[in-house]
Amino acid sequence: MTGTQARGDAHSSWRRVEIRVKGHLEPRWSDWLDGLTLTCEDGGTTLIDGRVVDQSALFGVIERVRDLALPLVSVHVDPGDAPTHNLHVASNPNNPAPSPPRS
Repeated sequence: MTGTQARGDAHSSWRRVEIRVKGHLEPRWSDWLDGLTLTCEDGGTTLIDGRVVDQSALFGVIERVRDLALPLVSVHVDPGDAPTHNLHVASNPNNPAPSPPRS
């Protein structure tokens, strides 16, 4: 198997991610978060939901959430047939938030 095939196989196993943060994000942040869907939920949380191509893309989205200084509540990755992984983390509200994207 070539490196390209191995990488393609690994990417195909990454399908859907659900990231939940404390606070509400407006839909205009979707493009900045790789086009993932933002849903404001009762209880003051936002669900960031959609497909990522690989683990690196997932970490990129998580880094952007960190840059917004929003407390990360949970991350759920559904890689298809592989076992489901859940990550619950404590938040750090001391990070400064960046300016919102221009409309």
